[in-house]
Amino acid sequence: MNFKTVASTLFLYALLFVVVWGFLELGRNPTREGDVAHYLSIGIAVAFTYFVPTVLAYKKKHHNRGAIFALNVLLGWTVIGWIAAFIWALTNLPPARA
Repeated sequence: MNFKTVASTLFLYALLFVVVWGFLELGRNPTREGDVAHYLSIGIAVAFTYFVPTVLAYKKKHHNRGAIFALNVLLGWTVIGWIAAFIWALTNLPPARA
């Protein structure tokens, strides 16, 4: 899996999440349309922040980027899982073998 494939997939999932959340909020309280833009902006920020460890790992070409992606997707919703994925993504790469 290359970075562009992962990034585009994450972007589509984040966009889908934000659109669904926006429609749910609009249906819940239709008299306050200004709130929908507020919820959408918060949703976009949360969705992109959620995948920061994965993006870092793929940009650094981390040797465990697939595992970091899996940890981020499966346990990123817990604060501990997200912090673990973030720290793991920031770790140095092992030296190249000759």
